Order: sequence, then structure tokens, then C-alpha cells
Amino acid sequence: NICRSPLTLVQAQKRAQETGFDSLEFSSRATYLGTARQPADLRTQAIARTAGLNLKDHRAQTLKAQDFIDYDLLIAHDQRNVEDMLALCPPGFEDKIMLLLDFAPETQRPDVPDPYQGDHEDFILAWQLIKKGVEGLITALRS
Repeated sequence: NICRSPLTLVQAQKRAQETGFDSLEFSSRATYLGTARQPADLRTQAIARTAGLNLKDHRAQTLKAQDFIDYDLLIAHDQRNVEDMLALCPPGFEDKIMLLLDFAPETQRPDVPDPYQGDHEDFILAWQLIKKGVEGLITALRS
């Protein structure tokens, strides 16, 4: 919740506001406990700043079972996220989990790769895929 999720969060909030869906509630959660209360990765913050988005105050939060009840949709960036989410998911709420790129089939990719261990180009690729996934999500919400 320090690389991809913060970018997805602020991009979804921006696009929702721009398209009249500003009443939607978005949040960002981690399935990995080690990032709790940490700020977004500096490379993620740099991408956000370049896009005119603010992650300065972002702090990672941990996914909880209650989130499956409180939210209508839980979005994962890759299959590992899905598996981690399923491990926390109360019975009967599994269908709320979707991959972000399910909303961007034109990418022909199932996952937004985790750029954390990579370089700047990996962060740029993740950002490009996030933007496409968020755009597809907003389009789906408008339908």
C-alpha cells in the first residue's frame, strides 16, 4: 500500500470528481502488515506530483475483514493481492474482489506489476496501467 494503491486511490478520486462521481468513497489498504502507517514510496510520490496529485499525507492502512462488508468493491493489482485478500475475506464476500485491469481489457494484461523492487521505468509502467484501469473503472460505474 505504498506503491500502486496510493496512485490508484488518488487517480480514482480525481477521475470520480471530474466525472460527477465525487460522492463515491475510495480508500487504500495493504495486505502486507509491514507497511502500516508508512507514507507512499518516494518514487510513487514523484509520479503523483508530476500528475498533479497529492500523496504527501497518505499513510498505509491494513485491510481488515470489515472492509469486505463496508465496501462494494475491493480492487487488487495482481493475483498475489487477490490471494492475500481472499485469505482475509469473510465467507460470502469473495465476489467483491476484482483485479484493476479487469476494467482495462485492452491492456491484455492481468496484473499491474509491483514496481517496488524495480526502477523508474517499472513505476512508469505501473502508473500507465493504473490510469487505464481507473478509466475503465469509472466507465463501468457510469454504465
